[in-house]
Amino acid sequence: MSLYQSPLYSIPSTRTMTASFGGLNRRPVIADGEFFDMQNLTSDDAPLLSVRPKRGIPFQHEKQKKPAAIAVRGAGGLGVDQAVWLDGTVLHYGLSWALDLAPYGMTDDDTERRLVAMGVYIIVFPDMIYVNAVETAERAVAPTDVGRIEDGFYGDGDKIYDVKATITMCDIDGVAPQYAQNIEPIFIYNEETKVYKDVNNETHKTVNGFLWQKIGEADGLYRYSEEEGSWYKIKAYVKLSLDQNYNMLGWIKALNLREELREGDALRFAGVYDETNGGIEDGAHMVMKVFGRNDNVSGTGFEVVVEGTTKVTTLEIQQSVTGKTITVERPVPVMDHMIEAGNRLWGCRYGDDGSGHFVNEIYCSASGDFYRWILGDVTNDDSPVTFSVGADGGFTGAVTFQGYPTFFKEHTMFRISGYGASGFAVNDTPCVGVARGAHKSLAVVGNALYYKSPTAVMGFDGSAPVSVSERLGKLTGYTRAVGGACGDKYYLSLYGYKGQGAVLYAMDTTQGVWHKEDATEVESMAAVSGNMYFVRVLRKKVGEEETVTHEIRTVTPRSANDPTETEPVRWYAETGLIGLDDPDAKYISKLAIRMSLEAGTLIRIMVQYNSSGYWKQIGATEAASVKTVTIPVVPARCDHMRLRLEGVGGCKVYSITKTLQAGAEV
Repeated sequence: MSLYQSPLYSIPSTRTMTASFGGLNRRPVIADGEFFDMQNLTSDDAPLLSVRPKRGIPFQHEKQKKPAAIAVRGAGGLGVDQAVWLDGTVLHYGLSWALDLAPYGMTDDDTERRLVAMGVYIIVFPDMIYVNAVETAERAVAPTDVGRIEDGFYGDGDKIYDVKATITMCDIDGVAPQYAQNIEPIFIYNEETKVYKDVNNETHKTVNGFLWQKIGEADGLYRYSEEEGSWYKIKAYVKLSLDQNYNMLGWIKALNLREELREGDALRFAGVYDETNGGIEDGAHMVMKVFGRNDNVSGTGFEVVVEGTTKVTTLEIQQSVTGKTITVERPVPVMDHMIEAGNRLWGCRYGDDGSGHFVNEIYCSASGDFYRWILGDVTNDDSPVTFSVGADGGFTGAVTFQGYPTFFKEHTMFRISGYGASGFAVNDTPCVGVARGAHKSLAVVGNALYYKSPTAVMGFDGSAPVSVSERLGKLTGYTRAVGGACGDKYYLSLYGYKGQGAVLYAMDTTQGVWHKEDATEVESMAAVSGNMYFVRVLRKKVGEEETVTHEIRTVTPRSANDPTETEPVRWYAETGLIGLDDPDAKYISKLAIRMSLEAGTLIRIMVQYNSSGYWKQIGATEAASVKTVTIPVVPARCDHMRLRLEGVGGCKVYSITKTLQAGAEV
């Protein structure tokens, strides 16, 4: 009996070459040229796979304790842009000057602070301290044009400087009534003598326009018209005079305003109201008239006319007598976020406004004037404006995009359109908004806005936000996100995911590909001229104690003379599963990797078979000088595998060629 056995014929081998690499992709099945995991790679040499350049070190200085924010300003005659950053209470302008802001009310605490640029000024938010960052840049000395936007007088609690507020009822021009009586205003005209007699039997040739205050009536101000032969009531105002007593330390200024007040400005008052006799109620009031001006030497007092009520001719409130703390300041709303747009500062608030009232509002300052907030005349397009919004929930971020002030909640976006106080309109759009803790992730790259939402990275070009991070997988669980723009790239630092620490991603917006750089935790970023400054957070834990320091870096060196990171860049790239796309019996018989290495670069080639979790080294090389090599690799026969390239130093991968050997029964 003969047996027949089918012969086994060899199927010719096939070779495939990948010469275009597409970045990071964390999905289960990915294309050739994409990588399931990586570190410190970049799209700078796309379509090649290459290692990111060393980062720049723009300033040689000690590591800072609390550089909570960073901005970039032009340096005038210095010829280069300089970073302005905050360390505790000290504001630094490159290495040119350092200015302690503690005398202006800033405390060295854990308050999250941000720097907002408006014209030549840097605004420290939420302290609302302004600094002219260009004023003395060429002379490399600390600026003198610095102060608090609220900038007012605050009575001393220990009464070293005793303050007296004098309040008088008046008309809008500050004119006080000629008479104050507790009866109805009355004048008797004598036809024979052609004179008027008042209640005191005094005679007057004319009383036309005569002012009369009815005591006990809070708004009891009347004017007489001879033409009509009757009295008519007019709107009453109060004139406030603020003075201080002289003491051995000399006069101090009664109102510490940076510049003279103007009609239409607003002031917030406290401690100048008496429940029985009236005065100026606590809160913000519009200034109708200003008398005198700030005197930094003699401190001779200050007078303003504002809306208010008084029941007596002259009401005096003295700090040492009443035990009150008299406060007069420019009102600035409590804000969650603040930006600059259209030569105005813009902000938003969801919560207590500081006076016990719950608000859900968007604010803007006067045009070109960050001192004026809250009160405004909508007929004057330069006035400040306040908008109430209806969407519930806290504000999660703010940015200027396409010229529009834009505010976010987690499920709503607000864009302010129009020009001038009378033309502004709030347009709210339900959408996937900015996640809580991700307000620093907002950044504009090219013509699009990018930010971290609760589950993804979103891109917005003016129509509707869409996810651009499918290749990164779900991005839930992160507690903080910081983003920034550098050329055509969007950088995003995420922190706090399931205790795994930080990760820094970069997306090439022209190609739509992501690369993972390293575990850099970033506090803040600021872009300028195709480069980006960022504040890197360094955490060191010894036992239960953790120390945190910071240092400033740039994505790339600003110039050939700038120092860079001293250590070579460590990198790796892990492919997806190779071999799952063919159902027949097969194995990869050979790999060839063509790459260019910088001098001193060390390369290792690792392989993981059949998802074992174990990496085995199957090849390595080290370059003594710059060279291009092709490394042949012969892996073991398996169903599928992953390939890992890892190295220290600069490298560019041109192609990965694999030879597939398969067999089948015929």
